[in-house]
Order: sequence, then structure tokens, then C-alpha cells
Amino acid sequence: MKKIGFILFSLGVGFLCAQAKAQVQLKVIPAEPSAQAPAPSPQDFSEVKINEAVQAWKSPSREQREAASQFLKTWVESNPAQAKILLLRLLREAPQPEARERSAKLLRIVAAADFDTTGAGYIGVSLSPTGMSIKYPDENSTLIGLPITAVSPSSAAEKSGIKPGDIVVSVDDFRWDAVDQITDFDHGLSAKIRAKGAGVNVVFGLMRDKEIVKVPVTLKRRPANLDRLPVDILNFNGAQGGIQLGLVQGMQFDKKMIDDLVAEEKNSPEYFEEWLKLQEQAPTAK
Repeated sequence: MKKIGFILFSLGVGFLCAQAKAQVQLKVIPAEPSAQAPAPSPQDFSEVKINEAVQAWKSPSREQREAASQFLKTWVESNPAQAKILLLRLLREAPQPEARERSAKLLRIVAAADFDTTGAGYIGVSLSPTGMSIKYPDENSTLIGLPITAVSPSSAAEKSGIKPGDIVVSVDDFRWDAVDQITDFDHGLSAKIRAKGAGVNVVFGLMRDKEIVKVPVTLKRRPANLDRLPVDILNFNGAQGGIQLGLVQGMQFDKKMIDDLVAEEKNSPEYFEEWLKLQEQAPTAK
């Protein structure tokens, strides 16, 4: 047995030595540098090129018209604010119906980019139907609050760090005096958020772990079709009712359902008409 063990040990040492020798003999051959494709040159979106593309809409060649539209689409996507001014003017003043139609099609891209800065304000939370009266010794006062029961993924609330269980006690330092005031549909918390408007910066006062924290939030647009989502889902206290919009079992927002509603509204003729009316009221659009 000792002899066999010695043989195996010798084979093992020999194998390791062979490995070590092989490693010493390895020669690393540097790879030839791969030819890098030249970076694409940025497109020329000068005023001259843009006007040339607009004029190409009149071309008898369909290929030239389509190429011009593709060029302008890329320009609109990269600079919607600049494109808005020209396209609105073309929509109103271009004598060719096709030019107005193409302008409207490109303006839909601009309108979609403006979606979160127009309309009623929206934070993306579910609120308890029941307000709370909270004794707050630090200020020797009683605060009126409304608990947050759920937070929508990718919403303004989530991006700002608002969590389920936080209790809203103020909006831009405005506070309510009674529980029935904060839950009132026309004048309560939800109404105040809607009235602030999309794209507006708002500071929410939240009661969290027996302390008040101030959280700034940039509101988004409230999707008009939220009322089509399920209501009467169990909230965090196990009671039914309240503003339980966009929730599924387990008190989680159904992100895909909300995303689908937003995408549907962004591309709807109704939203585009609303957006156009807002542009008529804007000084830059005249």
C-alpha cells in the first residue's frame, strides 16, 4: 500500500510540475486591435436643413417626402421645444393639406413629451379613505393626516422616496384643521394635488416614525382613465374602499395596467386636441 501511495504521490507531483512547466511555457499573443467603426457624425439640424426638409414635403417624389419626414422626426425627438414653434406655425399656416397633416403627426411626438407637464397633478399613491388626528408634542399641536397605503412603481412618489405608511400632514406648508376637510373630494388632499397641476414642484409634509419629514415631489399628469382601474381593493388596514386605484392583490400597483393607460392616453386624439388648445393659450405659440 505504501508503494502504491508513493506511486500516486509521484504521479500527482509530476502532473503538477507538468502544469507548472506548461504555464511557464505559455506565450500570450496580444490580440490585434479591432478596427473601430467611425462614430456616426451628428445630423445637421441647422435652420437651413430644417427648411429644406419642410420644402421637400412639396416634392412630387414620394421618396423625398418620406426622407424629409424621417429627418424632421429625428429632429423633433432630439429637440421637441424648438420643433414645437415651427410645427405649430405650419399646422396653422401651411397652404398644403399634406404639410399640415405631416406637421400634426410630428406634433403628436411633442405632445407626448409634454404629457407629464400638462393637466391635473398626480403623485402616484393610494390613500386611506379615513383621515387621522395626530398629537404632535414637538409642536404642541394636533395634526390632521391621511395615510398612504401604496405607492406606484416609477411614480413621482416612489422616485421621491415616499413610502406606504407615510402620513401626509401638509402640502406646501398648508395644513387641514379637521379630518373631514382632508378627505373632502373638492377641497381635500387629492383635490389640492390635482389643482397644483402636472410638472409643478410640491413639498409634502409627512409623518414618518413619529417625525415630520419634508419631501419635494415633481407632480406628473393624472391619467384620465384611472377610474377604469379596480376599486374596493383591501387597503393596509384590511378595510375596503378609498382611492385604491391601480391596485392588485397584495396592495401593489399594477404597473403594466397603469403604463398601458398612460400610453393609450398619450396617443389619443382627445389628449392631442387638449394639448393643442393649451398651445393656443401659451404666449410662445402665437
